[in-house]
Amino acid sequence: MENTSADKKKSPRIVIGLVIGAVLGVPGSYFFQNEMVRAKFGGLGGYLQKLPESLGDKGAWEMGIPQNLLIGMGVLAAVGAVLALVVHEAKK
Repeated sequence: MENTSADKKKSPRIVIGLVIGAVLGVPGSYFFQNEMVRAKFGGLGGYLQKLPESLGDKGAWEMGIPQNLLIGMGVLAAVGAVLALVVHEAKK
């Protein structure tokens, strides 16, 4: 099966959607955190400021911060890829 030029154009758009979704997944992961973690950071701004230092803390793994960060990034990356694919298909 041979790749057509439409398939070649679709691939970069999906990758761009993945990257944008993953980047938006970092602040979006705040909403996947439990209430204890949200209270610790005091809001989305505090979460983004304190996230790098808190990931090095051993207690972060017990609270599930890195796991929820990866879940948020993965979910929004998948959503970004699907949206890029839908937009690409709608333009045909």
